Amino acid sequence: MTAHVPSDTNIPLQLCHARRHMSASVFMTYDAVIAMAKSSSSYDPSDVLFFYGKISTVANHNNRSRDIEHANIKILVAEGWLLDDEKQPRWRAGQWGTRRYLVIEHDFYAKDHSCPPLRYDPKTGNRIGEQGSLGKGLIEINRRRREKRLLKNQGDLGFGGTVTEGSDTDGDRRFCHKPVSLYLY
Repeated sequence: MTAHVPSDTNIPLQLCHARRHMSASVFMTYDAVIAMAKSSSSYDPSDVLFFYGKISTVANHNNRSRDIEHANIKILVAEGWLLDDEKQPRWRAGQWGTRRYLVIEHDFYAKDHSCPPLRYDPKTGNRIGEQGSLGKGLIEINRRRREKRLLKNQGDLGFGGTVTEGSDTDGDRRFCHKPVSLYLY
């Protein structure tokens, strides 16, 4: 096992797991799907995994709504963790049966997809690479919140301007004082 892995290379397969490739919500669904695919009494580790479960069954396993599980299964299909058989059988009286998905485990998935780089050195615990930065939209939201909080706390600013709710030229509502505009960067 490698102790220090630069952030620009793929990490060893021993250090990567399926949960590193997806959000916590999606992994929770994936974990339940894997458990259900392996729950058959005739399961053999060399078998191909198929998931036949209903969305409501996954929702019951995770104690979440069917909408969340349906959205997460769509994500897993889109990212290649589940392969949709697309042949949904019909039962008697024309009702749809359960869909069948081929479940891809991490070792096979990692052959076609690179694993995300490690954030911290496994040996020292120090951050690897540069610290991330906020997106432009989040920076703007935080700036507006600071401005609103500052103006709310100051009220009358003492030089003829008072706090009023205004609108800028692009129709975006923000709090500013008139006649002097205060923008913090």
